[in-house]
Amino acid sequence: MSWRVRRADVDFFVGNLWKDIRPFPQVYQDATFSKDCFTEHAAQMEAAILFLLRDRVGPECFPTPLSVKDSVLIMDRIRGARLFDLIRHLKNIEFDRRDGVAEAAVGHLIQRARARLARVQLQLRGVGPIFSTQPYPLESKLRGLLELFIRIMDLREASEGWTRNLEDFADYWESNCSMVPFRDATTKNMIVAESRLAVPSKFDDVETAQRRVAAHILDTEDPEFWTRVPIIDIDFSSTIHLTSIEDDPISLHCHEWTFGSCPIEASNFVLDPSLGTPDAYRCAATFVVRYLRFGGRKLAYRLINAQGSRIRFAYDDPLFYFNRLPEICEQLSPRFCADFAPLLETIADIAREGNNPSPADAAEMSVDHLRKYYPALQTTYWQQNPYQP
Repeated sequence: MSWRVRRADVDFFVGNLWKDIRPFPQVYQDATFSKDCFTEHAAQMEAAILFLLRDRVGPECFPTPLSVKDSVLIMDRIRGARLFDLIRHLKNIEFDRRDGVAEAAVGHLIQRARARLARVQLQLRGVGPIFSTQPYPLESKLRGLLELFIRIMDLREASEGWTRNLEDFADYWESNCSMVPFRDATTKNMIVAESRLAVPSKFDDVETAQRRVAAHILDTEDPEFWTRVPIIDIDFSSTIHLTSIEDDPISLHCHEWTFGSCPIEASNFVLDPSLGTPDAYRCAATFVVRYLRFGGRKLAYRLINAQGSRIRFAYDDPLFYFNRLPEICEQLSPRFCADFAPLLETIADIAREGNNPSPADAAEMSVDHLRKYYPALQTTYWQQNPYQP
């Protein structure tokens, strides 16, 4: 088997997975942030969601929508650091110091994000029929993603029957898991609004500067600082789709950098009893969906857009999700694993191949195929918070 990226693979990537197609027009005053939502309707919908949540959860928890101009949503600019990046810094500081202080700060921040998410889910559930009328297009999205990896990695012996098994999985998902609007509660969509952490992107070494600020805050602020520093939730474009009640809690707690922040038990991923009853089978299904979206996009970047992968996902390992998924599903629901064995075996095949590239495969990955086939494409890659100038 030899890995090979073709023009059709790059076309699929650009049309379905490439996040850097979204522009962040910096044409307004420094106190604002503008996001291109692609259509005026989408911009208006996200503004409406923000207004509703500011009213019902709290104005201090979300950006202020200022105006919509064509497809661009203009909001106030939040100064700080993504929770994702702050957690990385705090975990690295804890690794060096081993005194439990940074670890406790991470715990406070994640628990606050969890409590906020519970309130957001309850409010979104109530307005779901207005904003979210369709389930996530699971079958087409996951089929295209898995077929992409099978083609590139030349997996000629991919598990037989996985496509039919995926159709059954999609039927189960649509019938049993279209429950609440998807908030997309990864820590990359939360900003810790502490101005000292807002290191400008033009700074010589943003990573080191931000970590030093985090260490200074640990040394000079009392432990209660982490229970009161503002956390702002951003990016609600995903609420057009319905998903399971477990999806957002998994996004929060089981990303690579937050994994282990709560035990893998179905009851831990239902944040309020009024949202529904914990269900281990549904929870396992949700892990499949969420981990294929988390890991799948990152792996596609690594295979097709090497430059973008090294910048946008500099601190992410796409194979973390493929490697962890079988064990998590087995722990939650052996019955689910038996019902969807061909699908899970195909995911395991991709993990095995991805973990063991030949020298030729590694060389193929080092080529930026996006630049190869789209040489005139203009984009700006970023890893840190796009809210920072």
